[in-house]
Amino acid sequence: MNMVKIEIGEPIWFGGKRQVGIAEYKLRGMDMVEVVIGYRNKHRDLVYPKPLRVPVTKVMRGRRQERKGVVLRWVAIDDMVPATT
Repeated sequence: MNMVKIEIGEPIWFGGKRQVGIAEYKLRGMDMVEVVIGYRNKHRDLVYPKPLRVPVTKVMRGRRQERKGVVLRWVAIDDMVPATT
């Protein structure tokens, strides 16, 4: 299984859910995405301490948006599962 690891600084709120945007070009030839979210709460604790995984097929079904020439696919954090390592 081909997997890509992506680090995200902060998720966005969209439609009442936290989501992250993943660039389509990083998904080529991959089966799985591992997302590490570095967002911290006011106590400086990681909100998502474990990496999260999601299949590329699920990411590609997400909302599509182009920003500064890069095509992003948005996926809800609730749709991801914690990585078991």
